[in-house]
Amino acid sequence: MEKNKTGKYFKYAIGEIVLVVIGILIALSINNWNEERKTKEEEKNLYLQIIKDLDEEHLLLQNQLNISESLSATFKNIYEYSVGETDSLNLDNPVLLFQSINFSSQVLQNHEKSVESISSDSIRSELNKYLLLTKELIVRRQEEVENIKNVRRPFLMSNKIISLDKLFYYNTESSSIDINNIKASINSKDFGNFVAQGYGSNQALIFFTTRINQKNRKLKQQLKNSELMIND
Repeated sequence: MEKNKTGKYFKYAIGEIVLVVIGILIALSINNWNEERKTKEEEKNLYLQIIKDLDEEHLLLQNQLNISESLSATFKNIYEYSVGETDSLNLDNPVLLFQSINFSSQVLQNHEKSVESISSDSIRSELNKYLLLTKELIVRRQEEVENIKNVRRPFLMSNKIISLDKLFYYNTESSSIDINNIKASINSKDFGNFVAQGYGSNQALIFFTTRINQKNRKLKQQLKNSELMIND
């Protein structure tokens, strides 16, 4: 100060402050970049896991669709036989008349809570639609179980269509259906309800399973084509 160097010291101090601020800003920028890169990597891994679960679920849904179509064909064949439109009963998988099939969604279990972690509005919306359809299909599957429990099995047992001897002493459950007793049950009072509810229930399953399977492929393609996956 005695040598009138105050101005130089102020300039030096200000320069030091500016350098410190610039250093802090650079450090924050690098940290933000690292956090953003980490977030994108986590979201990409989430996309890859969803795609994997979608592929597994697609196979499961396709298998259940084939089963439902087979059962609907069986009910249609029984009805056509009852009205004289065909002379033969072709029951490829008769065990399906009284057995239920469970459906558990990997995508729903693993990713319902992940929806909000998705940055893309369109993918988040598409995943939400898929999950809603999945829940609807689960409800339809539960209705099918109730139909088997309350309608089909009582009808099959009361008309002795399920042969207990065959069920217990033959190697396969498919041999436990007595075709002759199906023919004899055509004039029973519950026959129409048995066929109509069985066929209608499976048609509903076919409709929802087909829709969700189409949505499954669309969602997978949308994930694969996302900016996050392409720009990696």
